[in-house]
Amino acid sequence: MRPIFAILASLLIFSCAKKLELINKDIKVFGHGGMGNGSTLPMNSLESMLACYHTGAEGNELDIQLTKDSVVIAMHSLELSENTSLKGMVNSLTWAEIAKGYYTENPYLKYNIVSLEQVFQSMNASPDYYFTLDCKRYPSETPNYDEVFTGQVFRLIEKYGLKNRVLIESDNERFLQLLQEKDSELKLFIYVGAVAEGIAVCERNGFYGITISTRNASKEEIQQVHERGLKIAIWNTHTKKDNREAVEKHPDFIQTEKVSYLLDLLSK
Repeated sequence: MRPIFAILASLLIFSCAKKLELINKDIKVFGHGGMGNGSTLPMNSLESMLACYHTGAEGNELDIQLTKDSVVIAMHSLELSENTSLKGMVNSLTWAEIAKGYYTENPYLKYNIVSLEQVFQSMNASPDYYFTLDCKRYPSETPNYDEVFTGQVFRLIEKYGLKNRVLIESDNERFLQLLQEKDSELKLFIYVGAVAEGIAVCERNGFYGITISTRNASKEEIQQVHERGLKIAIWNTHTKKDNREAVEKHPDFIQTEKVSYLLDLLSK
């Protein structure tokens, strides 16, 4: 019978080897809407994004959409009454009207709604910090909506010199094509429900990569993405278990709800 200390030693060696095998130090950690939907800070608020920045994460994912007067704002929901002091749809109000509102998730503090320009103005200091823009294309009466939306996004990226630090994702192929026509070097991600579909769209257009739920992408599929020279960002990582399993798949980017936990995991 093997001595108990020898068994324990072998188990420890195996455990360490497994950890080293699973941890990919090159994975970039992006906070989902800042610190994630489990934070006391409202998602897409400047405070949440700044908190994410100060954790040491590599970037922020934020949702963006267009107001009635074509200002790009950081906001997920189309209907403002879901989590703000305002009523109505984002694209039915002007930026001046929306700027008066605030998030209502915290009953004690008022966190303002911000424009994408305010985000760039406040967080453009670090040359190594990234932004992922999840473009929300909600139904709108704005003429040439996609052209206006992409034009405004591109204008801000150019104004703040962020071409190399902005990833743009959309579930609409034509929307991304319009951005590509403005600058073929933009990092464009197609948002899909299946990896094979994403690969096909990327190869057809020369897009940079794929955005997909971690539940819809296996480690083997992510390897296929990399073999084709593409990048992949995964989301839907709400729990510690979700994050650990996501790390084991070796994506390029993880948009996480648990920023501090994931950073700690990747530092081991």
